[in-house]
Amino acid sequence: FNFKGPAIAIDTACSSSMVAVHLACQSLWTRESTLALAGGVNIILSPIGHIALSKLKALSPDGRCKAFDAKANGYVRSEGAGCIVLKPLSQALADNDPIYATIRGSAVNHDGRSKGLTVPDGSAQEELIAQALDNAGVAPSEISYIEAHGTGTPLGDPMEMIALASVLATDRQEGNYCAVGAVKTNIGHLEAAAGIASLIKVALSLKHQQLPPSLHFEDPNPDIPFDTLPLRVQQTLSPWPEEFGLAKAGVSSFGFAGTNAHVILEQAPESSQVPDQTRPLKPPYLLPLSAHSPEAVKSLAQAYQDWLATRDIDPTLLEDICYTASVRRTHHQHRLAVVVNSPEDAKERLQDLLQDPSDVDLAGGSEPGNRPPNVVFVCSGQVPQWWGMGRELLQSEPVFRGAIEECDALIRSQANWSLLAELTADESESRLGETEIAQPAIFALQVALARLWRSWGIEPKAVVGHSLGEVAAAHIAGTLSLTDAVKLICDRGRVMQQATGNGKMAALELSVADTEQLLSEYDPIFESANPNLGIAAINSPTSTVVSGESTAMELFLEFLAQRQRSVLCQLLPVNYAFNSSQMEPFQQELVQELEGLEPQPETIPIYSTVTGSSSEGSAFDAIYWGQNIRQPVRFAPAIEALVEAGHTIFLEISPDPVLSGYIAQTLNHLDQAGVVLPSLRPSQGERATMLTSLGKLYTQGFTVALHKLFRSSHSRVVSLPCYPWQKERYWVEQKSQTPSQTPLPNLLVGEEQQEVTPESLTDSLVEDSLYEIQWQLQERTPEAETQATEATEPGQWVIFADYGGVGQALAENLRSHGHSCCLIYPGEVDQSLPGGLGTINPADPNHFKRLFQEILGNNPLPCHGVIHLWSLETEQSEALTPSSLEESHVLSCGSVLHLVQGLVQALVNTGSSTLPKLWLVTSGSQAVEANPAPVALAQASLWGMGRVIGLEHSEIWGGLLDLDPSISDNSDNSDNSDHKGATQQAMALFSEICQGDGEDHVAFRQGQRYLARLVSSKPTQTECLTVQADGIYLITGGLGSLGLRVARWMVEQGAKNLVLLGRRELPPSDQWASLPQDSESWKRVNAVQELKAMGAKVIVAQADVSNQDEMSEVFEHLRNTQIPLKGVIHAAGIENYQEIQGMDLNVFQATLQPKVMGAWLLHQLTQEMNLDFFVCFSSIASLWGCQGKADYAAANAFLNAIAHHRQALGLPALSINWAPWSGSAMVSEQVKSLLKRIGVDPWQPEEAITILPYLLGSNSPQLIAAKFNSDVFKKKLSKS
Repeated sequence: FNFKGPAIAIDTACSSSMVAVHLACQSLWTRESTLALAGGVNIILSPIGHIALSKLKALSPDGRCKAFDAKANGYVRSEGAGCIVLKPLSQALADNDPIYATIRGSAVNHDGRSKGLTVPDGSAQEELIAQALDNAGVAPSEISYIEAHGTGTPLGDPMEMIALASVLATDRQEGNYCAVGAVKTNIGHLEAAAGIASLIKVALSLKHQQLPPSLHFEDPNPDIPFDTLPLRVQQTLSPWPEEFGLAKAGVSSFGFAGTNAHVILEQAPESSQVPDQTRPLKPPYLLPLSAHSPEAVKSLAQAYQDWLATRDIDPTLLEDICYTASVRRTHHQHRLAVVVNSPEDAKERLQDLLQDPSDVDLAGGSEPGNRPPNVVFVCSGQVPQWWGMGRELLQSEPVFRGAIEECDALIRSQANWSLLAELTADESESRLGETEIAQPAIFALQVALARLWRSWGIEPKAVVGHSLGEVAAAHIAGTLSLTDAVKLICDRGRVMQQATGNGKMAALELSVADTEQLLSEYDPIFESANPNLGIAAINSPTSTVVSGESTAMELFLEFLAQRQRSVLCQLLPVNYAFNSSQMEPFQQELVQELEGLEPQPETIPIYSTVTGSSSEGSAFDAIYWGQNIRQPVRFAPAIEALVEAGHTIFLEISPDPVLSGYIAQTLNHLDQAGVVLPSLRPSQGERATMLTSLGKLYTQGFTVALHKLFRSSHSRVVSLPCYPWQKERYWVEQKSQTPSQTPLPNLLVGEEQQEVTPESLTDSLVEDSLYEIQWQLQERTPEAETQATEATEPGQWVIFADYGGVGQALAENLRSHGHSCCLIYPGEVDQSLPGGLGTINPADPNHFKRLFQEILGNNPLPCHGVIHLWSLETEQSEALTPSSLEESHVLSCGSVLHLVQGLVQALVNTGSSTLPKLWLVTSGSQAVEANPAPVALAQASLWGMGRVIGLEHSEIWGGLLDLDPSISDNSDNSDNSDHKGATQQAMALFSEICQGDGEDHVAFRQGQRYLARLVSSKPTQTECLTVQADGIYLITGGLGSLGLRVARWMVEQGAKNLVLLGRRELPPSDQWASLPQDSESWKRVNAVQELKAMGAKVIVAQADVSNQDEMSEVFEHLRNTQIPLKGVIHAAGIENYQEIQGMDLNVFQATLQPKVMGAWLLHQLTQEMNLDFFVCFSSIASLWGCQGKADYAAANAFLNAIAHHRQALGLPALSINWAPWSGSAMVSEQVKSLLKRIGVDPWQPEEAITILPYLLGSNSPQLIAAKFNSDVFKKKLSKS
């Protein structure tokens, strides 16, 4: 808490904690402090005190404290701790604190010279109470309850009661008795903490307006003349007397050595208890939870879920819950955050989190490092604007609206239009598509978003802008005032509006070098002496934008289609050619308009996308802004420079995260893990999107100004579950006298004892942690078959059909049962054909959105199901090439990505009450039968992706079905035979989709039905594989933490020649000594040096494992070494967290590249080599999914398939489905924590390395290496 006021330890024996309260109040009343904690603790660690007090006859022999009773014979010692928070009343009311009571006054005195150490002084007690009442300004007659010291001793009780009566009788009317009690009768005497226990009891009593009974009072002490005293012992639970306004009470605490304290408490004022009914802040809210460990976070989430489940919570209370969790809780190292809309939503999300920890809105479990995290604000360029952008934030966020209004006033002074009017105009009247309007509108939105983020505590450590986004970036960086920035953006938009209608722009999935080469070849072919096309933007290492004259662009795209048909290209929906030679006259005009612009030094580092590097603020003058509209946008180099400077967290300041995919590609190219977050997304709740990203930043360790998310004047503090202490044992064990002779633990076997050796521990680990997928024969029951033919009421079925006839045959079957079918085939264009047929482009998400909006919105029949058969059209494994493999993944996974996005969005838009089930169909993608057979590699990734769809969208999930590839293979190629094969396949599908039995992993082979099951695996080899000193071993991802650990193990096993392959290279050796210690480069260099010191020759090969040319060059060098390559470990990969609804196809493909294309190229380049092993490091995510990681699961599913495929070809292969490794950059703390919740413990690296030799020597093509907690995971163990 970083308290800096007085910190005082008080020891006045039994009155210590009450004296502490008195001194804390004095500190507040004198304004020495603004908040104070006062309390006490008593722990009995020795019997000595007990023995001494027993000899003094102070303790009750029967263990009961009978205060004021005739049988009183002493007190009972007890242990405990108590603490209260004290604040000035005015501040507590302003902060809406839950006030239990107020302290009107207090007093402390001493007995002075008395008759003995254990003998109280009645006169001192009288003076004390009278002084406390005077200090409080309270008349004795106003006191209706006294919490007495009440130790239950024959001498102390009468003296205390008489002293009380002598003071409280003053001006007290007859019959106005004051109730008396003592908490020591309930919980014993807490000695130093006794006073705080008494005060807490009275505070609770005042809050609940109930007087609890004092126990063990039967016969009054004859030495207490109750018949003449205005005091009565409280014997029952009764309401607090109401005749004196706010209830008042006194609390006494007397010290063993004579120090006495008394405090006057009063009922809390009414205003602090009445909730404000004005609730201007509407959902959603952010609910943050944190703790000191992942286990504690889980316990806290469970506590919240239980708390919510047992209460009927008013929706308006949800704001108070989130406010209290955000503002009134300490935020610890391990965190999660969920975005909630209602109490029911909060219950469901926490329940989902506990049952399936990779919940879609979960953003947690990270472990922030020692240095505070940094974030880069990335301001987008033109074309992400959309009608309605910013409207929700205008209504809900005053900071955002204030910035927009400020920009509006400045824009109206520069132009003849209103920003607010344009942002709130009807869609039919919106001019956001016009450059002159769009550029200032996007700029203003970026300024407002940046202000809102900064008001929430998210301060950028660097900024970068893409094209027009540089204007907002320059303002955020402090280089341009808002006035100058608005003039600049208005002039820029006005000047560039003149370019409309004169050009085109196209995005290409090509590197800048490849694009320049194509342009150089294009110009001579079309006899263009003055090139009309040029590179307008370098968005990522594999993505560029070409800009120029319209006709030239059309010819160039035709040329590109002829030369490189596999290259993805998209003509942008614009009619101008920004950042091209067409902008040169406008460049000069803009520079003239901006004459006199005086940029200021930057306050935040700014990276230029004109130069692609860090720039000084003074560089952003008029000439610079002319270059900004003419020169190529060097976005990728700027991002690379930011990453090199240590920035890996990027927040896109834009209405649509159009740059996120490019940033992810750049991070992938640099082999660098990172986080890319949006501010807004079209057609999604604006506040919800921002809160989701804010939650992710919170889990990354950012200090978030969570109080700014609430209207503090309307938010109340409520009681929430307390911190979930993990109750770890800290008992100090006696150290062994001869630790060097301590044997290893013994393992009881029968009646004998067997010493546990490292070898037996390894054997046990292997036995208990290896599993495999087994396909088990299980036919459908006759009842299920009957139900399938008596399927649901007639409805609509959407079939993404293959050209081989399976989809057509399935449609005929469904129609024969009264259903309607729509068959959609893959094509280039979106078109509807007669007879319920149509085509759409797998790579265009808009085609899918239109399709499902039309089907669900205009069809009176309910939609029962969606069947995806396009994977059957992918390339056969024997004919695969790198380009056809990419195309196949767009056809299968890419189309399913857009399908799910379109379907879910349409269900939301139409409010459909019927939820169709999605079935994904492949053929031969799974290794089902015992005898190895080649698998359909291009289809396999869909199974990994499908498992994630089942987690993220269980409401529409049907399942994965793998058809028998031999049916079509064994045909006689006649039309009749093909029709029979398709009909047979369609019959199998019909039974599953119309009346499933709960199975969602089904395969068909030789007319039989198989189900996937997880079973324990026993190693089949008798000896571990040995490593050869005279061979080379290649490790991809070799400079990653996982790759380096494997490399070290291989050297320890005797390997002398290693090739560590990765996208990065080590710094020059002359720079090694000057590398910052603990930097990533230093760690890599240090690890390589250690390998060399162990006697190994280490080659660090810089290459992109997914680039065919670069990999071919690496293998050419390997062949020239004359040392045979004996083993390959493919450990390269990247991880990206993004739920399916927000995922971009480019990001999806970028995640697939290193694993999928890397594995395929390694397979192709090593087929003729005599390898001892070919190992792919896959993940358990490929087997049962992981929400937010559809691309990662798909990539790893391909690795499983290629291992089976290689074994069928007689080649060595093994895919290891690892559970997460602790310490690996590939796996976040969030994922490890969440997997542990479902019974999967992360591997410690030394454990995983221990079992690696057993895995490498296995004959199995695929093994699951995971430590399961069978009690938690038993359902998964029996049925995966």
